[in-house]
Amino acid sequence: MKLVCVIFTEETPYQFEDTITLFQYGFENFQRISINENETKYKIDTMDLFDTDNDIFGDSTPLISMENDTYVILPNTAVFSDTESTLSYHSEADDSNIIATINYTYSDVNVGSCDILFSEPKPSSADFTADGAVPEMSPHTPQKETNRNNTKVIFINVKTLILCVLTGAVLLMLVLVLLSFLKDYNF
Repeated sequence: MKLVCVIFTEETPYQFEDTITLFQYGFENFQRISINENETKYKIDTMDLFDTDNDIFGDSTPLISMENDTYVILPNTAVFSDTESTLSYHSEADDSNIIATINYTYSDVNVGSCDILFSEPKPSSADFTADGAVPEMSPHTPQKETNRNNTKVIFINVKTLILCVLTGAVLLMLVLVLLSFLKDYNF
């Protein structure tokens, strides 16, 4: 937490004593609380819909996230749940990756804010096309635009795929055991 102290019309040497007193009051009576660690109202609980733990077939970063290094400044007697939050959405015409901003107030005083971000796709390391040709890039074409137009991403949930294959194998073995049992069984 950084504090700035400004003293006006003070006589020497009292400005130094007043500065020390004000800094001590600020550091002893206020705390910095991380928004990302304490926010529960605007967190996405079902992150399985938005990300994957498997980096094999694509990017595993979440599509929507909150800024990491954002804080609210509160008195030591207050907790994060004492703040009131309001959500304001950004316009679609805005080219930034900010979806919305959460503003926090405590006793009608603004104590901090946090942006909700839409993650930008990482540039791919290789670009494969159907005919094997490498796409032409002019020096004036932005890399982001080229990747967005040429990249086709297929997300495969590896855990679900392995579970389906194992289930199919178990069912096939059960059918074979049942057929073998029925073949050898005399009625």
